[in-house]
Amino acid sequence: MDGKQCLQTYFIVNKVFLFSCGTWPYQHTIFAKTFRYFWITQQIVIMAAKSIKLYEIKNDTDLVIEAVASFFYNISITIKFVNQVINEHKVKIILEKIQDDWKSLEDDSEIKILSYYARLGKLFNFMYIGAVYSALISYMVLPLTPIILDFIVPLNESRPKQPLIMAEFFIDQDKYFYPLMIHAYLSVLYGIIPLLGTDTLYMNCVHHSCGMLKILGNRIRNILNSSSRELSNKIKYEKMVKCIIQHQNIIEFCNNINETYSTSFLIVLCFSITLMSFSGVATVIKLGDNFNDVIRFGFFSVAQIFHLLCYNYMGQNVLNYGEELRAQIYNTNWYEASLKTQRLVKFMMAKNMHPIILRANIVPLCLPNFTRVIKTSMSYFTVLQSTR
Repeated sequence: MDGKQCLQTYFIVNKVFLFSCGTWPYQHTIFAKTFRYFWITQQIVIMAAKSIKLYEIKNDTDLVIEAVASFFYNISITIKFVNQVINEHKVKIILEKIQDDWKSLEDDSEIKILSYYARLGKLFNFMYIGAVYSALISYMVLPLTPIILDFIVPLNESRPKQPLIMAEFFIDQDKYFYPLMIHAYLSVLYGIIPLLGTDTLYMNCVHHSCGMLKILGNRIRNILNSSSRELSNKIKYEKMVKCIIQHQNIIEFCNNINETYSTSFLIVLCFSITLMSFSGVATVIKLGDNFNDVIRFGFFSVAQIFHLLCYNYMGQNVLNYGEELRAQIYNTNWYEASLKTQRLVKFMMAKNMHPIILRANIVPLCLPNFTRVIKTSMSYFTVLQSTR
């Protein structure tokens, strides 16, 4: 499989979402500018309306907490979109390196390994999209409950209608309820596209790096465990040189991922902590008042936790495969190789003493840090709850 075929097969999901908001690196400039214009316009309109509403309710703590959670959600997605636009050339470099890696595979076994991890990344894409849309649909459907009940079980008077989002458009909310509701639905569905495109692309890149680490480990094991009859010392040395180059390429690939996403991930991480705290308090506020809102904000809180878990799980995967590579090197018959080859192996061992880490800027992405973030969010939740 060549590089372009790889993108067409395993990155089709990312392409669809990123193309739809004008951030796919290979799309025509006209399409990119058009889709970016549409996305930015709808985002400005909805965030301006939310900002005005937030100002109007500034004296009502409970409503402010509810509105802030929704507002920060929009900011987080905007950060992802802006980062994707600013770093478009870096994303293109990452995708080109992935294509080069596919071209560098030496045999069918390596193609099978990388294909497995590419399929795994694609599977994670669908699982992630399914989870996000499940939470989103739950959030969107519940405001329709009074309308549906009025149709199925009508009362003497209509049940009070509830808007999907808290926003001020300076028009009669009751008179134009349905146009406003349609606008809100379209904004939510189109607005979330950069999040899905960016996160699924990140997952695919991480799985690719894991696959390349697995291939590298197999190459080193085959080289160092082969007898002198199978491979001469000279060939072993030459192959080990190639392995060191490949190892450096993997490190550079992960560094490219960090350079592209780490700063935006740190900002989103900070907003996610705030989002979980505010949406958690909003859920508590609605207890005993509006069960539909309890479910909505409960799903919203769980979605934020799931979002952070995915990031940290991806980072933990890279750490685990780096440790597995180190263990594979130690468990080979490297001491039976020539002195020149042994020096190369020792050099790689030394390089592996510093693990490959995916970061949200200064914060390493791993499962222990995920638990710390949840604890921090719970602390803020407690503080916010005590101020009411």
